[in-house]
Amino acid sequence: MGSALELYLIAFISVTIVLLIILAAFLIKLLLEVSKLVNNLSDITTVIKSDLEPTVKELQITLKSINSIVKQADQKVSDIKGVAAKVLGAGALAVNSLKGLTGSFWKGMSAGLKLFKK
Repeated sequence: MGSALELYLIAFISVTIVLLIILAAFLIKLLLEVSKLVNNLSDITTVIKSDLEPTVKELQITLKSINSIVKQADQKVSDIKGVAAKVLGAGALAVNSLKGLTGSFWKGMSAGLKLFKK
């Protein structure tokens, strides 16, 4: 019984060593693949960064141009509002003057007719 136990123990240790060697080989392979993955991710981030920086700068320039256009349009609109207010103000003044003038004209006409009637 002692020799059978020793035989089982030797077989168990042998199988355990073989399994540990296989497991170590897979772990080493996994670590190598993870290392490649990290290097590839580093390369990708470098490429993205180098491609993204000019795009962001161009976007900033475009936004500044759009902002300038909007400011100019706003200035033009306020200029047109000012001109319209002046024109409408002058028109209103002319209408008020004509109201006073026509009112005086009709009063004068009625006064003249009253004089002729007498």
